[in-house]
Amino acid sequence: MDPTPHSQHLPSDMQVALPPHQSPHSQESPFVERSGTEQQPNFEYDLSACDIDWDFPINWLPYDNEIETNYYSILGLDVNQTLQVAQDPMVSDTVNTFPVLDAQSRRLSAVTSLSPGSGLGVSPQLSMSSGRTIPGDLYATSSNGARRPCTAKSKQLFPPSGLRGYTQLPAISKDSSLPVDDFTSLSFPDLSHIIIEDEMYREVILAQSTYSKICDAFTQTCFESFMFHHYTSTQFPSINTMDYFIRLFFEHFNPIAPLIHAQTTDLNGNWVLALAICAIGSQYSATADIHACVIPLHEFLRRVLVTQLEGSELNLALAQALVLSQVGLLFCGGSRLRSIAYGRVGILQKAIDLYQCRLGSQVNPSMSSHGGTDEAKWLSWVEDETWRRLCYFIWLLDRMGCYFFDDHQPGTFNVAAISLPHDGLWEQTTSSGWMQLYHRVEGNPTLQHAISELFRERTAKLDIGEFSRILLLHAVYQEYNTVSTYCKRPLSSWIPQNNPEGCSDETQLLRLSDSNWRNAALDCVDTLHWAANATIASLLGAEHPTVLHLHFSRVVLLVPRTAIITLAKYLKAPEHLRKEAACQKEALQAEREISEWAQQDGSKARLAALHCGCFLWHVRRYAKMTFYEPPCVFWATLTLWAYSVFSCKSQRAQGDLRSGCATRQISPDRSDDENPTFIRLDRPNDDEMVQLFVRTGVLKAYISGVGDVYSANAPKRILKEGKRVLESVTLAWGRTGEYLELLQALA
Repeated sequence: MDPTPHSQHLPSDMQVALPPHQSPHSQESPFVERSGTEQQPNFEYDLSACDIDWDFPINWLPYDNEIETNYYSILGLDVNQTLQVAQDPMVSDTVNTFPVLDAQSRRLSAVTSLSPGSGLGVSPQLSMSSGRTIPGDLYATSSNGARRPCTAKSKQLFPPSGLRGYTQLPAISKDSSLPVDDFTSLSFPDLSHIIIEDEMYREVILAQSTYSKICDAFTQTCFESFMFHHYTSTQFPSINTMDYFIRLFFEHFNPIAPLIHAQTTDLNGNWVLALAICAIGSQYSATADIHACVIPLHEFLRRVLVTQLEGSELNLALAQALVLSQVGLLFCGGSRLRSIAYGRVGILQKAIDLYQCRLGSQVNPSMSSHGGTDEAKWLSWVEDETWRRLCYFIWLLDRMGCYFFDDHQPGTFNVAAISLPHDGLWEQTTSSGWMQLYHRVEGNPTLQHAISELFRERTAKLDIGEFSRILLLHAVYQEYNTVSTYCKRPLSSWIPQNNPEGCSDETQLLRLSDSNWRNAALDCVDTLHWAANATIASLLGAEHPTVLHLHFSRVVLLVPRTAIITLAKYLKAPEHLRKEAACQKEALQAEREISEWAQQDGSKARLAALHCGCFLWHVRRYAKMTFYEPPCVFWATLTLWAYSVFSCKSQRAQGDLRSGCATRQISPDRSDDENPTFIRLDRPNDDEMVQLFVRTGVLKAYISGVGDVYSANAPKRILKEGKRVLESVTLAWGRTGEYLELLQALA
């Protein structure tokens, strides 16, 4: 094992040459001649303006209160009002949240966190079991920092398979039929002109009796019931069209959110579940004709669930239909549908309670010692696993709502004591295959055990599965958010004592705790990222959906999302609202918080911007048209825009000077200089480039379609590129216009 490198604190006025990391664990340097001899890159920069402690791992770079923040404003309001806002104790608590430690404390923190020979400097406990192989390849797609060719890309929705006679679904900016919040005049379109010509899509799935039950329910809930507004037409999709929707569901949605076990689920055994699957599947046609069915189907499903849940006990099929409907209400429409989804907290909690009661009454029901055939044991395990997945998915949707929707009120779903889902066993298609694997593999831990091990040991079970890795990632957010929320409480810094007069204020310690928890959360994300990179290598460079979650995690952990959305909504608001003093005060405070993030917390802001670039790389090539892609694109765009606008002006001026032209849009593929002068944020990068950009910010930062993010016109170009990417991922979900309107308001 290599000894830990000696800590070095470089003077701020030194001309620094950045050598490659000398460690057998480091990645192969990109500056290697074909003969095999390594050239010293000798990147020389004048870092006199940067006070850099190279002891710190990249995730533990501290907040710099010593930087004088340039409160650049785009609001055109009285700047003096900003100072008045800062003096208000009710709104100044969020300012300077992360303290600067003295030199001795900072060096101690760095030594305890630095990994030997690692340019990234993640914690020494980072285990090989997490999938980590070569420390230098976290930001690249190959071990030497080079770009691995894309050998497999995601299957696009358009043109749709097996259809004829359709009209292409327009981009959301050109779609005049975007859903509105008026549900008093719904109807299904006439799809008689649509021809399903592919034999695979014409295979019969729904029995005529099941289809008849759905049609009868449509008549009862949408025409005869006095509880709901009547539909304006009796038109309803044919049985062949409903079969087509089911095919689309299993082709596009279920691989991303594996909630339905295709081999054991009998759709003709429960027509409500069949209807829910059709409602989700209808989202993926990429045709204007069929997409007109989406809102009517989801509203029909909602009405069916209202009547079914009132008249019968919650069972597995109803719980599955309820969760699928929840996805539809949250992500296919606007705020009205979301508000309906928020009102389901009680029934969703009931589903979790039902499974936890099942756990308490039966120990290992699938492998009972009382015998039973392999087939019976398999079916019993699948049922139990389906409940587990539903419980975790309910929790996951609630956690996603915290980051995606500013009107979301988080629930109190507690699933930490439930074993994590097991992808390997779930994917078995026969009882014999399942039984053989069941006896060979170890069961997954509970979420509370896995998250504790991830934070404390920097390890994760090797075969935990992609679904469980995503759950772990969101549990990391929840752990940090719990600590952060506590630290911001008024009494959190007060320690009760017998003699109150002798109490000392522990505010500084709490702020340090908040900062350290955030940094530890980033280390946990890196652990999961190494495992994802191992999967990428096994897929010959193709990136799987977990990668999107990993890059977006830096937005969740590092970006002042509340301040950014507050500013965006202020700029979108009508003029009479923008003139209100309370709104102006709120917007100015938001600007202040964003400015401090982009400058005083600049290393974290650059790390977030870097991962937003990586996110764009992924979504341009591997988008799956998932329900969470549109909000992720929206927030990544807002993050890059906010960083571009509010990063320090001196850096902006240098960026303009180096780019040579304020209107330059084309990003170069490589630097002609001996020393690199730029980084491509939306391309894989070697570790040395990432270190230089995140730690110092001396490089220009390019994004395809934008140019240098520090240039004067970059914010508008970021919004334009963000809208272009957003339109490319909204063929299925997010077709509301809300995101486009907000981005347009910032332009």
